[in-house]
Amino acid sequence: MSDSIYTTTASYRNIFAEHGLQYVKRDIWLEVGRRTVTSGWQVFISVIKAQTVRLLRELLPVLVNLKVPFRVVCEPMMHHYLNMGRYGRDYIGRVFTLYPATEQQLATLITILKPLLLQYKGPRVERTHCLGPSLYTAFFKVVRRKNGHKLWQLDKGRKLPVFSASEEIEFSPRTRWVIGGYYVRIKTLKNSPKGSIYKAISLKGFRFERCIIKQGRLNMVDDYAGRTIRDRLLWQKKVLTDLHKILPVPMVLDFVDENGDCYLVMEFMEGVPLDKWVEKIYQQSVWNGLSVSAKLRILTYYMRALFIIEKIHENGYVHRDIKHGNFTVAADESPVLLDFELAWSSKDRQPEPTFVAMDVGYKPPEQLNNAIPTIKEDIYACGGLLLYLLTSVHPGLFSTVTVSILKEKGIEKDLINIILNCRNEQSTLRPSISEVIGCIKAFLQSHQK
Repeated sequence: MSDSIYTTTASYRNIFAEHGLQYVKRDIWLEVGRRTVTSGWQVFISVIKAQTVRLLRELLPVLVNLKVPFRVVCEPMMHHYLNMGRYGRDYIGRVFTLYPATEQQLATLITILKPLLLQYKGPRVERTHCLGPSLYTAFFKVVRRKNGHKLWQLDKGRKLPVFSASEEIEFSPRTRWVIGGYYVRIKTLKNSPKGSIYKAISLKGFRFERCIIKQGRLNMVDDYAGRTIRDRLLWQKKVLTDLHKILPVPMVLDFVDENGDCYLVMEFMEGVPLDKWVEKIYQQSVWNGLSVSAKLRILTYYMRALFIIEKIHENGYVHRDIKHGNFTVAADESPVLLDFELAWSSKDRQPEPTFVAMDVGYKPPEQLNNAIPTIKEDIYACGGLLLYLLTSVHPGLFSTVTVSILKEKGIEKDLINIILNCRNEQSTLRPSISEVIGCIKAFLQSHQK
């Protein structure tokens, strides 16, 4: 089996077969050895997908020789879900779980694994003692039976028996209130496993200016090229630096690395999230229940958003993440476009490979095939954005989008055509951005009379 970092579909079971290793498949895990549900130390190994095949080949003989029961996530897709937090934040990074029977076996394991794992990296395993870049441990005690099953509970106060008290082993470090020495968090705007978004005050130069901080947690959002959230935020920094003098996008103020996490610091741009603005206009109504002035407000906003996207294309970028969640509405009801993490430079043909994300309803079919990006990707997403603005429903919630469905919602024929043409599965048949702008402009003019 190839070690290629682009191998995304093979099961890790193939590596077990190479070593003639017997396992039991249980849920998302491949389990080896018999473990008893008793109180004791557990050891976790966190690793990104691109390094896992190599680590399995290096680690399996060691674990078999030590006769340590263990489990490992069964395949790359489950590995991705695990590290993205789909199974809960406590499971992030727990790609391998080892069950030493005694404290002596724990000490042996740690002694062997610490140097072996120095070349690997993975997301932080929360609420554990960190022993190295990919190595963590915690003590679990059995507290009760429920429905016939024993349950483990983390014993946070248990001290490691294999280290002296003088050795500093931090138990799940928290994000500090002051980041990079200058930026004071005042509000959490969004919290997710990959990192939070904070509103903050910058103390640089004693200006006390508001700013936005986008956090990337240690080695989150890894891909098959071995890149992580840090690479994405550095790329976003470059794109924003290129575009901020041309477009209404945030100016980059700083990039901070701290305690393994990274932080993109940007200027604060006043605005209301687009979904809140739309919700306020609709007030549980539907498109054909809105006044003409309300419809014109929405379509004017959309046309202004199209102008921004057109400008992005003119400056050599494909945004690749056009969706209502990435827009805010300024006081004058002009759009502000956020989050350039997935952008692609047609001038530099970077990044290579492209960064990937899944947002059903906005993501065109060609993104699923990792095709070379074109501006037609953004056209497809523009169709999704218009669908959202005219229905106040996430386009991913539509099982299918047809003329009859849109007519039932009272949407005018000209606007239906724009949505369907933009969302054509064949990218070459989608209209240009200037054609979409022209159609919206004509619709606005005809209804302003």
